[in-house]
Amino acid sequence: MDAQCRLTKESESCGDPRLLPRRCQNNRDCIQKRGDECIAGPCEDGFCKWRKVSNSNCKACTGDHDCQEDASFCGWPICTGTVCTVETVPFCVDENPLTIDSCSNEMQACLHRYETPPPKCKKAPESDANPDTIDVCDTESGKTVHLSAGQGACKTSNRCWYTYKGEAGHCLGHAIQCMHDDACEARCDPEQGCVLDSAKDCHCTSDADCDLGSPCARVFCIDPGKNGACWGTFINDCVACKIDSDCQMDNWCVFGSCSDAGYCRYMDGVTCDDKNPNTFGFCHGQRDKPCTYEAIYNYAH
Repeated sequence: MDAQCRLTKESESCGDPRLLPRRCQNNRDCIQKRGDECIAGPCEDGFCKWRKVSNSNCKACTGDHDCQEDASFCGWPICTGTVCTVETVPFCVDENPLTIDSCSNEMQACLHRYETPPPKCKKAPESDANPDTIDVCDTESGKTVHLSAGQGACKTSNRCWYTYKGEAGHCLGHAIQCMHDDACEARCDPEQGCVLDSAKDCHCTSDADCDLGSPCARVFCIDPGKNGACWGTFINDCVACKIDSDCQMDNWCVFGSCSDAGYCRYMDGVTCDDKNPNTFGFCHGQRDKPCTYEAIYNYAH
């Protein structure tokens, strides 16, 4: 008997759930939760247009208000139109190529760590010979700061400072800048850390108060003045950049370049047109042989 192909649940999408065709009536029909991975719509022209959604619990949504339970200092929950996802806040990027920028939910602050000590901190900080303190070079000013000692090398119990052991073996750190969500500085307590008072009356007076420093965020001030509030959103699939190489993709079908506005622009890099009316070309993204050409068969008799 001739061998026959058998379609199983495992093989129906060739191992990639994004290749599985599915008819739909709305976006809610286009949600797949596979372990820690979320594959979601939208529903267009009666079929699901699958894509992987990062940082998502695959919760269905129609607007950002459906996603607020996942909000944190370092993560902004937004609705893709189909499911909720959490975007990393962009305001922690200090645009200093010598620092590694991160956001701390625990400290409710942005942290900037030098892999190599900055010029101001090449020398070890001056010791005060006090076993209850650590001697830290302030990476902002280069001055020595004596802070209460914490658990571990170069760790402080002062929650208004971020400290760590530098490459040269001495302690580095910087004061934490505490910020309210509505564009003004917050108080810092050495024992508590950032004190964010929800009743604090601090409102934006101009769009500049809401600037997140990212070309991929559109945030502005609504009703500037006494009732001013920052409002905005991230631009879907936007990639911030400084030079063209920041926009390179592992896909030779697409060409990326950095725009003057600081975000990546993408266009088709390979069209795969061999000018032969009897063949159809498509790009599959490999560097050495990006195009494949198939013959067009005419079944008319």
